[in-house]
Amino acid sequence: MVVLKEDVKVFNPRMDKREFHQIVLPYALEVSSSAFPTQTNPCKSSKLEISPLQFLLSSSSSSSSSSSSSLPDLRLPALMDSTATDEIAHDFRPYFIVFKDGRVQRLLETDLVSPSLNPDGVSSKDLQILPELGVSARLYLPKLDSGNAGRKLPILVYYHGGSFCIASAFCGLYHRYLTSLVAEANVIAVSVEYRLAPEHPLPTGYDDSFAALQWVAAHTAGGEEPWLSEHGDFDRITIGGDSAGGNIVHNVAMRAGREELAHGVKLRGAILVHPFFSGAEAIGDEVKYPEKKAMSDRFWMFSSPTTVGLDDPLINPMADGAPSLSGLGCARVMVCLAEKDMLTDRGRVYYERLRLSGWKGRVEILESEGEDHVFHLFNPTCENAGVMMQRFVTLLAMDSTATDEIAHDFRPRFIVFKDGRVQRLAYNDFVPPSLNPQGVSSKDLQILPELGVSARLYLPKLDVDHDARRKLPILVYYHGGFFCIASAFGGLHHHYLTSLVAEAKVVAVSVEYRRAPEHPIPTAHDDSWAALQWVAAQSAGELEPWLSEHGDFDRVTIAGDSAGGNIVHNLAMRAGREELGHGVKLRGAIVVHPFFTGEKAIGDEVKYPESKAVGDRIWMFISPTTVGLDDPLINPMGDGAPSLTGLGCTRVLVCAAGMDRLTFRGRAYYEWLRSSGWKGTVEILESEGEDHVFHLRNLTCQNAGVMMQRFWPLAMDSTATDEIVHDFRPRFIVFKDGRVQRLAFNDFVPPSLNPQGVSSKDLQILPELGVSARLYLPKLDVDDDARRKLPILVYYHGGGFCIASAFGGLHHHYLTSLVAEAKVVAVSVDYRRAPEHPIPTAHDDSWAALQWVAAQSAGGLEPWLSEHGDFDSVTIAGDSAGGNIVHNLAMRAGREELGHGVKLRGAIVVHPFFTGEKAIGDEVKYPERKAEGDRIWMFISPTTVGLDDPLINPIGDGASSLDGMGCTRVLVCAAGMDRLTFRGRAYYEWLRSSGWKGTVEILESEGEGHVFHLVNPTCENAGIMMKRFVSFLN
Repeated sequence: MVVLKEDVKVFNPRMDKREFHQIVLPYALEVSSSAFPTQTNPCKSSKLEISPLQFLLSSSSSSSSSSSSSLPDLRLPALMDSTATDEIAHDFRPYFIVFKDGRVQRLLETDLVSPSLNPDGVSSKDLQILPELGVSARLYLPKLDSGNAGRKLPILVYYHGGSFCIASAFCGLYHRYLTSLVAEANVIAVSVEYRLAPEHPLPTGYDDSFAALQWVAAHTAGGEEPWLSEHGDFDRITIGGDSAGGNIVHNVAMRAGREELAHGVKLRGAILVHPFFSGAEAIGDEVKYPEKKAMSDRFWMFSSPTTVGLDDPLINPMADGAPSLSGLGCARVMVCLAEKDMLTDRGRVYYERLRLSGWKGRVEILESEGEDHVFHLFNPTCENAGVMMQRFVTLLAMDSTATDEIAHDFRPRFIVFKDGRVQRLAYNDFVPPSLNPQGVSSKDLQILPELGVSARLYLPKLDVDHDARRKLPILVYYHGGFFCIASAFGGLHHHYLTSLVAEAKVVAVSVEYRRAPEHPIPTAHDDSWAALQWVAAQSAGELEPWLSEHGDFDRVTIAGDSAGGNIVHNLAMRAGREELGHGVKLRGAIVVHPFFTGEKAIGDEVKYPESKAVGDRIWMFISPTTVGLDDPLINPMGDGAPSLTGLGCTRVLVCAAGMDRLTFRGRAYYEWLRSSGWKGTVEILESEGEDHVFHLRNLTCQNAGVMMQRFWPLAMDSTATDEIVHDFRPRFIVFKDGRVQRLAFNDFVPPSLNPQGVSSKDLQILPELGVSARLYLPKLDVDDDARRKLPILVYYHGGGFCIASAFGGLHHHYLTSLVAEAKVVAVSVDYRRAPEHPIPTAHDDSWAALQWVAAQSAGGLEPWLSEHGDFDSVTIAGDSAGGNIVHNLAMRAGREELGHGVKLRGAIVVHPFFTGEKAIGDEVKYPERKAEGDRIWMFISPTTVGLDDPLINPIGDGASSLDGMGCTRVLVCAAGMDRLTFRGRAYYEWLRSSGWKGTVEILESEGEGHVFHLVNPTCENAGIMMKRFVSFLN
């Protein structure tokens, strides 16, 4: 057992890592050191024999992987006494609850993201910086390349927001934002995990924050943390924070004006983002919205029981009697405000008061029109967040003599300042590697540490019956961005490659080459070649198991878009002259909208010379050692360029977009290669009406789907052909070699963080089957949902059992809206699809997923269900094939137990995919439509008895009586123009007259087609359907 202070009465066995840091640790660290002897055998005493640092950070280090971190497996006993109850003493929902027995339950921003290994070139690690206080921090170090390895870097000390009570330096919001900021600003960051109220009332948060700043300053004398002592510039320390963190920044800066930081270090700057200030007298919007002010005031009064009230200088630095702002102990301040934020008026007053205070420093203000509180964290890719990032970068990087004088202006892409700094203005977002979304895993690796080159690797779901038996093709991908912007870790490329890997069943390596102008051309080409050689080296059983164990080194394809397309051409040429190593040969190359140019304008370049001039100017700037616009690196068709017959692969696909000014170069490249005498096969795909890299920005559009289909056949083995054995276009194709190519609804949409107040996340719920799900949690309102358990909806997507996904845009967007409206917890199941997994696999997976949900009622590992779900109100729903699944699960629930005493309450059967031997209704008029669905069923269900099997025809002869339905309510939805409507109506009538004891309803949507509510969710009939769903679920 763990020995803690005797006055600790409770321990929540489901507490997350942040709560572990903040509740258990402060007590554990006060235990006598004899309680924590550093030994290796925990069986020698009844006490846990680990060091305090191990107790805190059992898995955190500078070499942490990108996988999710978890608590040490301490097997802590429940410390709650037998009389403890859930009686609430202080209710601050949707933020936190304090129970009468002293427990604190936090409800928002409880996700923990592990430190990452070189995403976007940034490394991060967690440290216990003040063990005597139990204060930790996450440190960030940017990529150290030739541009910054020789100089000391600015230091940012950051304080997170959350009303002093919630959030964490380790949660996803802050980790992702700071990773991006550190990459852009080239700073070292220390994100402080101060102790939270109410367990640690204010001024604890302030004291911890100042002590953390002192800890940073102490490294100027060579402290124990090398990231600071070796790389940090202690003449350029800036503190920053948002909301409550912005308040902390002000108070720390004031204290730095009164007290010395260690070793004579001075604070250079302070960034206050949407600072949490208040006062006894309401001002501005506080007068209009007194209830909002009352909520934040209540936080303050509860978190700081020793305060003098709302005019305490800690919360109101402009109050009468507050110390003069002229005492602020730094040289520069930036105040950031958001127009729709209730705190904006306080921030403006602070700015004006500081400006007129006589303070000798420089203060600036940034107001973001149309934005709300901490919008930059929730929507970091929006335009205003980009503007804010640019301002931060400028303030953080500037030394005491620097100015913002621009030397080279390439807006809207990047700026080079006179002091050598580069500020990137586009595609700066960082998306972390994901765990099994759409069955795909990803992770980040530093593949060439001597060069500082990293990569993101992707591995598709390894199905027991298919992919695990064979080696998978390898795709090496190079991102675009004029060689200067964008990243392998950005959202555009991450989301696209996740979808491509899922569809093509390939192992992918997305290369993060070093970018210009810091690393002039040909650095990007050389890095990319070295990365390709690193991939080839894995064929000899090197250290990366995703490649060495699963990769087929006879099927290596390279691909890239824009500048990445340029790189692909140049690598293929180099592969014709040089060996990759280990006998590996390049099989194919996909050149997407390649960035080529030349001295002489062609095609649209003649009509729009200014467009050509933009690209040409960038090339000339980033490639000072080349021979100009006809250098073979940028113009492979120029005079003196090597013959394309030397291309070192066997297949090439060139992609062009009709409205892209680079299209003429791409066409010319295709024609030049086709007529060059090269012995390989070259194809071209032209997307009419589309612009440059449209497939990344709009990956669900029809032309992006066509492009996806063309990409992945390039990965097939050397003996394979495109011979089709089963053609179910426009849905899917089965090739003779067993491959399945899905042609519709292949998009992947990532889980979202609080869109519409709804959070979502992806889980592998049945790892033994390879079944995943997307979970949705609605906003927990103070006056409503956080007080009660929420209904549970388990949803099954449609798609003829063969296409679509729980992770696709159609279902994600609809379920986000439904969860927001109905206030339910939803589980959208990604069952295994036919034909690889014939029927009844989908039904069996779906039943197992429903049992997994029921198991959470016994306190399973998923807190969104176990803490917020009402297991007396479980409803299943699905559309099309998912509607079929819903019926069959409801029947099975009438025969079998779900487990743990959970009963199915309701079922929503939307446009269900049913059929039968005998045609009915419109099936008689349009037999070809029925034949299409029947053909799919017969193909994907080889072991069934045919079209009258009860799985597909629940009202056929021999089907079980519907009076055995294992729920109490059913809603059947039909659409007037859907050919399945007659089956749905017949099902409703059959159920109504079956003797079943429940209640059945029908909703018919006149004039609508199949699953219209997904395709057009804003139409009138979709609104009516949504209202019926909400009513049914509640």
